[in-house]
Amino acid sequence: MRRQAVDLLQQIEPRHLLFGATRERDLSLDFDGEAIALRVMVIPRWDERYSVLLRVYPTRDWRFLPAGLQLIVLDETGNELAAHTARDRDDWMDRPLIVEVGDRFGIRIAPNESSVTETFVI
Repeated sequence: MRRQAVDLLQQIEPRHLLFGATRERDLSLDFDGEAIALRVMVIPRWDERYSVLLRVYPTRDWRFLPAGLQLIVLDETGNELAAHTARDRDDWMDRPLIVEVGDRFGIRIAPNESSVTETFVI
């Protein structure tokens, strides 16, 4: 519910300070010619921690993620914390996290044998 509220409010004023930071990156993964984007949204919380929403979705003219695409969350040492796999006709995958200032984590996007890993520090 909170993610839906954030999405709706961002449509009204996406630069409002309440929303923290939102970054998108075209990962340029080649999976039958598809391009995959990673959106990272960081939202301040009342308890001095941050809510992070990770979202992976197709770009350009593609409607769905490739079936089998994996979104993997890694801890600061590279160990897997959580993994999600796209099903047939999924148009996005997301993963919420709660982090503190100074926390490090990684995201691995794996469409097949190849993968892209991004590391973040809050």
